[in-house]
Amino acid sequence: PKGQLLGTNYGYLKLIVDKKDEIILGVHMIGPLATEIIHYGMLLIYHKTTIHDIAGHVFNFPTLHDLYKEAAFDALEKISKYEKI
Repeated sequence: PKGQLLGTNYGYLKLIVDKKDEIILGVHMIGPLATEIIHYGMLLIYHKTTIHDIAGHVFNFPTLHDLYKEAAFDALEKISKYEKI
């Protein structure tokens, strides 16, 4: 929503996560506003943050950083699907 308010209609944020420990190992971003929020991803990696930590964070709304929470929920969903296999 914040990107749309700023006039951006595309972008991508991907979290690379260790399936076993659920620790964020990397962040990939594409989009015109990626430079505004990539530094937060660097901190997540440095502090060995888990996707559960991010899913539990409260972000102001609308902000660009809310994308991290959405990506964390997506990662949790994908991990739970792989555990069932």
